[in-house]
Order: sequence, then C-alpha cells, then structure tokens
Amino acid sequence: MPPTELRPAARNPRRIARYALFIIIPLALALQYWLDDRVAAEDLSGFSFARTAGWTYLTETRVRPTDGRIHYTPAQLAAALDAGQAAPLFALAKYARPQGGLNPAIGVNVAFERDADELAPETVLERSMAEAEAQLAGSLTLAEPVTPTTLSGLPAARVRYERAGDAVNGGAALVVYTVLIGRTSLLIAASGARTGADAIDEPMQQFVASLAVERF
Repeated sequence: MPPTELRPAARNPRRIARYALFIIIPLALALQYWLDDRVAAEDLSGFSFARTAGWTYLTETRVRPTDGRIHYTPAQLAAALDAGQAAPLFALAKYARPQGGLNPAIGVNVAFERDADELAPETVLERSMAEAEAQLAGSLTLAEPVTPTTLSGLPAARVRYERAGDAVNGGAALVVYTVLIGRTSLLIAASGARTGADAIDEPMQQFVASLAVERF
C-alpha cells in the first residue's frame, strides 16, 4: 500500500480527527454484518476497557462506564448491535468541545466474524481499512503497515497513518487496531496529534492495554 497524496478537502488538520471519528470508526462494512443476520448473545464474548481519565464518553447506548471501566456483556452487545450501534459501539474524546486544532478521539467497532478463512486479525484489519481508505481517498499517508501483535494475550494487528503538519499543529496521526475475542472482532481507532499535548500514541496504548475479556 504506497503512501498517497492528500486531497484538498482533507488538507485542513482540524478535520482529521473528525474524519477518524466519523469515517474510520463507523465502517459500513462492520455494521453490515449485523444488518444482514442477527447474532445471538451466546455467540459473543463480553469485554471491558478502562475509561481514559478525563476524556468525554460518547455513546447512544445505555451502557455507561462503572468503576472506571466500560463494560459490555454479551447480552448488551447483542442489544446494542441489533439496534444498529455497532459502529461505533462507543467513543471517547479528550475535549467536550474542540478548542481549535485536533480533538483526540478513540472509538471501538464490533463485528461477528462468520468466515473462518478470514479469521485472522491482519486480514480483518486489511479488509476494514480497505473500506475506510476508499472513503478517505488519500487524506492520510501510511506510516506503519499492518503488523501482527497481541493485546491482553489476544491475537491482534496494528496500522498507523500520519498527516504531516506545519510548525504550529505538528500534524495528525491515526492508529487502528483489530483484536479477536473468539469470533468477535474489535476495531479500535484513535486519532490525534503526532506530537505534543494532544499526541494520540500514549493514550491509545494505555487504552488498548486495558482490554479485558469478561466472563459472565
């Protein structure tokens, strides 16, 4: 996947976080799994993440963070996804209202992987990002290719994009992980600055490292 040029409509660095939150995170591909065929709660795996301290929690579901964590039981996942809230399942933003410049954001999508031939995090991530890249139309440059890794002992994959900035804004970064919990795939996307107080890498690393599979 070669680096791509920025199209004029996406050159404004203040729009990059909005692209990540409303295009990368709510992938139509992930949502389509649920629109085509429902999945029973017993086919899902529950999980939780630590809420990033001081960040704003954004969701249309009734799930709210408790004890500093965002919990989803299999039944809550089935209910939320059946209502069309798979993408994003939930999202966090550093600031309640952008104060100019980037507003770092982290969001989570969920899907049920039916195709055993594609049950690998690298394949799921590449498939999902192909859909996203078509929508972004070259607004970001590939900084790190899809790379296999693990999160909380689970098979995962990671990719990173950047948008070079000027001396004032320092540029933007987009980091995306896919992790598999059985046949449940989580697509975790984070956007923010490349450097400085709003750099996204450390908050994203802390967030994904907090993933825990919950037994109910």
